[in-house]
Amino acid sequence: MARSSLSTWMMLLLFLVISKYEAKEYLVGDSESSWLLPLPQAERLNQWASTHHFRIGDSLLWKYDEGSESVLDVKEEHYHNCIKSNPIQSYNEGRAKIVLNRPGSFYFISGAQDHCEQGLKMHVRVLSGNQRYYSHPYPIPSSSPPPVPLPPFPLPFPLPPPPILSPSPRRLN
Repeated sequence: MARSSLSTWMMLLLFLVISKYEAKEYLVGDSESSWLLPLPQAERLNQWASTHHFRIGDSLLWKYDEGSESVLDVKEEHYHNCIKSNPIQSYNEGRAKIVLNRPGSFYFISGAQDHCEQGLKMHVRVLSGNQRYYSHPYPIPSSSPPPVPLPPFPLPFPLPPPPILSPSPRRLN
């Protein structure tokens, strides 16, 4: 039985090592109208971002009005000060799909006049390969549960419960 259990665990370990994380595509704000003003509440997009565990290879999808709106990928200082000049990348065709290709922070602002200043901006953190969760600098609304550590990849089956060990008998002197 011990050998069978060891074989099962070795197979599970082998499976976990060769398993690959499947990248996901996220519609920003879970809505095609999320990159529009007025926002339902301040920091709404950052609160949305804080409830997701983005990983390298995931992508963000924006849908917005071409000609009247845009998405700018910017440096942190430009994000905080809503500076639209010299973005890392600019998207203005009504649809933007951005692949998160590295761990760390990404900063996005609206390129439309005064929209960033009115809150149309978002900070996204991407987990590195060995991170399971992070705490976001923006508070999560109290109606949301706290972040839960995630496995590095989804398992296709539940793991068996750990064995229950009973305490060793004590000798009385």
